[in-house]
Amino acid sequence: MTNRHGLHARPCAVLIRTLQPFACEIKIECGEATANGNSILGVMSLAAGFGSKLTFTISGSKATGAMAAVQQLFETQFEKAYTPENKGSSGMAVSAQTGNPGTKK
Repeated sequence: MTNRHGLHARPCAVLIRTLQPFACEIKIECGEATANGNSILGVMSLAAGFGSKLTFTISGSKATGAMAAVQQLFETQFEKAYTPENKGSSGMAVSAQTGNPGTKK
């Protein structure tokens, strides 16, 4: 892992989004830990910091394309994770509530 920030939330989200179009089974290894490459929580649980060695095992009909996409992310040090459209947003909807739900007024 050559990205000085490691594989934290934003790069993980970009990795997952990048791999979504490929119908493949993806396993990522970091040290003794293995994660499902289709699961953001699984990938984040690897806690892959700067200098970590990651091994991707991709199988399926679109494995070659998926591996090329992964290679591109690493070659660019996940620059997509730091573009304005990805900063400050995980791409997930957030619901805000106001007031105390258990209190009557």
